[in-house]
Amino acid sequence: GSSGGGDFTGSGGTTLTFGGGPHTITGQYNIAGQSKFTGGSSVTYSAASTIVNIGSSDNVNGGTVISNSGESFATPSLTFATGTLTGSDAVSVQGDGVGATTDFAWSGGTMIGSGTVTVTSGASAAISGAVTLSRSLLNQGSVAWTDGQVSGSGSFTNQSGGTFTSLLISSRFFFPSFANQAGATFTHSPPATVNSEFTGAFSNAGTVDCTTASTLLMSNGGSHPGSFTGTGSGTLGFGG
Repeated sequence: GSSGGGDFTGSGGTTLTFGGGPHTITGQYNIAGQSKFTGGSSVTYSAASTIVNIGSSDNVNGGTVISNSGESFATPSLTFATGTLTGSDAVSVQGDGVGATTDFAWSGGTMIGSGTVTVTSGASAAISGAVTLSRSLLNQGSVAWTDGQVSGSGSFTNQSGGTFTSLLISSRFFFPSFANQAGATFTHSPPATVNSEFTGAFSNAGTVDCTTASTLLMSNGGSHPGSFTGTGSGTLGFGG
């Protein structure tokens, strides 16, 4: 473990890896390269720290990141496989400008805490494994849900201009609440035998488009001033 008021700085080619711990950051953090949180590490960005740059890409694979600096910070790219992201800071994934890549690849792990995570306009995200969402996730870009159950008591807000596409390869549940705001689009496009069930409250003020012969079930109520469209022979189910 480590602590102290010293600074962490690094150029664009730098990789700073935290393993074990705990580590407490109380000085300036300015890493232009990659920050990696692995091997059961625990890293706390305290209220005394100043986050100038969290890295051009960040990787959480077995570590716990506790971000309570009192600041908002952004990363172009985030890979989250296992571990925990928690704390009160607002985090945004802004995209790396490479259209063929996924900016926020979420295949496992837990996001909790009072802070928000935002996928900004132009950035992309993919949920491809079993994950836990117990904080607020805001989408202004594009999110694809390809596999894995989404557990947790948090919330997902598809904001104006955001797109959320269900491309599941197996039937799955989505437990957090889901809000599809005005100007946002939710597209349900799994194969015919694959179904999606949203067990938290689901509200639609934007557009929900069902394009395949699959089932979309909203089983816990919600308000729906937006539109529902369908081009296939799928089923839209309301419960709660």
